[in-house]
Amino acid sequence: MAWTTPGTAVAGSVLTAAYWNTQVRDNELALPRGLVAEDTSTSTQTFTAGVNADVTNLSVTVTLEQDRYYRIVLTLLRGTETGAAFDARVIVGSTGLDYLIGKVGSSFRSSHETYEWVYKHTTATASTTIKGNATANGANITLVNSAGFTPHTLRVFDLGFLNF
Repeated sequence: MAWTTPGTAVAGSVLTAAYWNTQVRDNELALPRGLVAEDTSTSTQTFTAGVNADVTNLSVTVTLEQDRYYRIVLTLLRGTETGAAFDARVIVGSTGLDYLIGKVGSSFRSSHETYEWVYKHTTATASTTIKGNATANGANITLVNSAGFTPHTLRVFDLGFLNF
């Protein structure tokens, strides 16, 4: 459902259910809804080089609607290793659609890494699980839980029906 440019009311015209549903209800349904799902993980986890693995306890289940756009944000706190790079990924749905959303070079150490990705859900509306995922490249990496820092997070924002 796309946004419809609202009509102009004319004096004496009758407000019908069809007009109301198109001009008001449908347009409101097309608008962004903001944050629709969030999860955090305080796990410390080591990723073995070359092995693709889910981030422990970092997944959300949300109803994704057909043809709506979603912004998926994955934030990870990595340890102090040197020489280790990694790919940040999200896994969408039970079929395991795997999307690379960021690559971190080996020079990054002890920092939050945030990746954002815009996803259009093209299949039928359904309850869908989205997971944070990573692959270490070249050397093992550790995602840490450090006092005073925000833990690893996965957030899903509804952007509505965008017209490009």
